[in-house]
Amino acid sequence: DFKDYTLTVQWRWSADRGGNNGVLVHCSTPGALGVWCKSIEVQLASGNAGDFWIIGTDLDVENEAERKKGRRHLNLTDDSEKPIGEWNTMEIVCKGNEITVKVNGDLVNHATNVTETQGAIALQSEGTPIEYRKVELTPLKKPLSASTPVYQWQDEQGNWQVTGEPPPDGVPYEEKQYSLDANIMPPFQRDD
Repeated sequence: DFKDYTLTVQWRWSADRGGNNGVLVHCSTPGALGVWCKSIEVQLASGNAGDFWIIGTDLDVENEAERKKGRRHLNLTDDSEKPIGEWNTMEIVCKGNEITVKVNGDLVNHATNVTETQGAIALQSEGTPIEYRKVELTPLKKPLSASTPVYQWQDEQGNWQVTGEPPPDGVPYEEKQYSLDANIMPPFQRDD
């Protein structure tokens, strides 16, 4: 299962017409609605890229009374896509119970109170030829807080690392607390 990530997908229609495809995030229970797994579909349908379709889930969008049409939550703009045959880029940021979607750099949708916050990811097609490329999944970095420890350790090449995660097993390290008030990393002792 995936959670708290940025998913970047490039797509284009390979036919002379667009179609109805999508990216499903937070997929879990198979067959929650006919053939569809429980998920949130981020629509790629030509002219509607960025709409949300909820499949056994729920979410909120701004101006919901105007933008919610049954299971569909309309995007904020329908002019962010490039002409048929040209490559488009969609960025989906899933963070906690929020999903933010950009198409070609334009903010097209933002959901809050998403009831599913993790799951599989699926690229979906409903019969129209589509091409995908540069599908990239990047975990979001955990922000440091006053209670977040930071670790200093030396890697195999002798380079000093300061991270929010402990080093690999067996590597000696020193743990310190990050100071939010000072907004600086604590001093570490170096033996070199």
